[in-house]
Amino acid sequence: MSRTKNLLSKEKTLEDALKLPENVWGFLDWTTGALRINTDYNTFFNEDQNKGKLKLLLNETIYHEAFHYLQILSTGYLFGLVANISKEELSIVCNILKEALDSKNSIQDLYIELLKNEQIEQLRLTTKKYMFLDDKSSLGLTNRDIIESSAYFFQKSMTENISNIEQYLKLLEFAPSKEYSKAFLVAHKIIGESALIYFQSICFLSLLFFHPYQVFPVLCEFFKSCKYQPIEENKIIEQLVLLSKSYPYLGTSYIVCEKFHNGIYNPFFKGSYNLLVDFVEKEYEGSLFKLMSQPQKRFTDFYKNICRILIFNPDNVFSLIGKEKKSTDKVDDMLLTIITGANFMYYKQDKTGPSFLKLKI
Repeated sequence: MSRTKNLLSKEKTLEDALKLPENVWGFLDWTTGALRINTDYNTFFNEDQNKGKLKLLLNETIYHEAFHYLQILSTGYLFGLVANISKEELSIVCNILKEALDSKNSIQDLYIELLKNEQIEQLRLTTKKYMFLDDKSSLGLTNRDIIESSAYFFQKSMTENISNIEQYLKLLEFAPSKEYSKAFLVAHKIIGESALIYFQSICFLSLLFFHPYQVFPVLCEFFKSCKYQPIEENKIIEQLVLLSKSYPYLGTSYIVCEKFHNGIYNPFFKGSYNLLVDFVEKEYEGSLFKLMSQPQKRFTDFYKNICRILIFNPDNVFSLIGKEKKSTDKVDDMLLTIITGANFMYYKQDKTGPSFLKLKI
């Protein structure tokens, strides 16, 4: 008996199977860009219920997880990683769908049928590839540390008026886990107070390389020499060219996409990427660096235009997408979004999936 069947036997309903753990406020499915929120639709949009600490937690969750999607769509490291893994993942899901669609007449039944399919184990093996995020440098720094510390810095920048380094270091004392603070503390140790100014730029530029954790401290030294001064983009490019002689360079998502020859097989990924390209061209003169060095400036616009799939607790999910039978030639986007949530069955157990946000109350 497969591991998935054992899991299903413990769950009374599909809604139970899809429910997020109580200590997980949000979850981003990297394959679809779907952002799952651990509250129901009515509570989220009800001003009387959604206020105070709850409102703050939900807002921080959205900022954190949506920023991960921005990281994926803009950096060569994450863009290539997710594009390759999601191609495998969607191929497996679509194969299972072909078997399930003809036999069931509701989305709930279809989902359960999918979870019982023996091929579902392939999804777990595919998502295991995200463990590359946890390779460590000599400083004990991982790629996950860089990704998560950057997202945590961003969420706090959106909800707190951070005016000095001491204030942010105090906030880090309450971070959910070390990966949310590790990269910033490394940067602070190297460049001092200016980490507050340059941290997002350092994280973004690191994720343009094949081994971000190797380049991160080197970039910290470069920004240390800048001494609080604004840095022209041509100086950044010169530094990247210099670093590329010693470290394998991937570039931005634009460069990686060209290497794919625009062969992005993930329909969610491709659509969001094209929207990002148009957004950056219009608002940032085509410069991803300008966007990522101060992402909080226009993040609301990015979120509204590009992060289009927001999923609440399962009772609302199914009321939104209905129960109609889907044809085999065209699977509804929302249905496929729900299907990829099957991976969360595994994330619950071994946490090898991309991203969790656990906030202390």
